[in-house]
Amino acid sequence: MNLGLLLLMLCIEFIFACGPVSRLPASDDYSEIGKQQLEKEKWGEAVWDNDVVTAECLLDRGIEVDAPLEDGRAPLHLACAAGYDEMVSLLLSRGADVDVRQSGGETPLMIVAGRGDDLLVTRLLQAEAIVDMGNFEGITALMFSAMGGHVETARILVSFGAAVDAADKQGNTALMMAAMEGHQEMVEYLLKIGADSHRANAFGQTAIMLAAKYNNENIVGLLENDTP
Repeated sequence: MNLGLLLLMLCIEFIFACGPVSRLPASDDYSEIGKQQLEKEKWGEAVWDNDVVTAECLLDRGIEVDAPLEDGRAPLHLACAAGYDEMVSLLLSRGADVDVRQSGGETPLMIVAGRGDDLLVTRLLQAEAIVDMGNFEGITALMFSAMGGHVETARILVSFGAAVDAADKQGNTALMMAAMEGHQEMVEYLLKIGADSHRANAFGQTAIMLAAKYNNENIVGLLENDTP
């Protein structure tokens, strides 16, 4: 076998062993990648800074409205957590997922309900947020409002159909959570609209037991007077 044929055979064997060579990005590809990365950074800054004008411009240029920020959150989560009403309105008007979840399963509605932000609670519900969706522990927006003692928020949620006696994965209801936290006005409101004070959670504890456990004597007195 001559030397030339031997070298050819070795080359063919090498190509088959290594597989096809991937095409390296051309200079135009690098330019496009850099542009996309820059726009993502600008998008994150615009949402963080509540810069509605820049955010709207980036959306017009094709940035995804639900494109995650550097911390992994959806823009709507950040805007809701910060109370950025205009930014929330913009994101919703451009088709943001109103029920997008965080790592723990929290939706934007749960976030604003926990903060007692009645304006954004109403805005999200009008955008058809699912009122009784729970996080991965089964905690709903009404439960978050109960834990925070935000009575007006609870009223809004109930007016949009929130289930008063919905329970989380441990069987705790909004009334139980309000009793644990010692929120008397919230307990009064929930009892007024028919919350079941005699229901027990997965550990056999009722609202009055939980109130006593956390030394909320004013709540214990309220619940003692609630007869079936």
